[in-house]
Amino acid sequence: MKPLRSGHVVVRGQRSERLNPKRARQLGIALIPGHRLRQGLWAEASVSENITLPVLSTLGNRWRRSDSAERILARRWIDRLDIKTRDDNSPVASLSGGNQQKVVFGKWLNVAPSVVLLHEPTHGVDAGAKREILELLVAEVDRGACAIVCSGDHEELAAICDRVIAVNHGLIVGELRRPELTTDRLMRLCQAVPLDSGTPGEVG
Repeated sequence: MKPLRSGHVVVRGQRSERLNPKRARQLGIALIPGHRLRQGLWAEASVSENITLPVLSTLGNRWRRSDSAERILARRWIDRLDIKTRDDNSPVASLSGGNQQKVVFGKWLNVAPSVVLLHEPTHGVDAGAKREILELLVAEVDRGACAIVCSGDHEELAAICDRVIAVNHGLIVGELRRPELTTDRLMRLCQAVPLDSGTPGEVG
């Protein structure tokens, strides 16, 4: 995680001038990265181990982890997110891209985040998994979380976001809000922005 160059972050009234992974966790910030296996998952570990990783300290005591509590929690998320896997001990790397992405979501939904940062959340998944992943995201926003999405999928952003900002080298160069936020208008906005820019959207 790159340090803040200036400014500060406020989440639910808690202010922070310095942001590292530990502090982000304390503030309730979760990250769904663009590269699942490289950045979002422990590729050599099982589905169960990946899902429970952020909350291991709550599954037992300081000396010993409860294997049964880990399996019960993992099974709950596997069933809830309809993760297609032979069993909870299967290597996460053996799953399809869509099911790997669901494991990443399950891992962070465990901590009931206040803010979810997502980079290309449906990249490389099939249409069915894409629909399920977006439904999960909308459900988190309905629960009260804030979601910030960086995606190149104009239809996806127009479908789920309340506000889309086009950014070039850290500068805001355009913005659309509902009800003006449509796929066509978003495409026209992005065509006016150099290709090296990102297009983050805000859900909720």
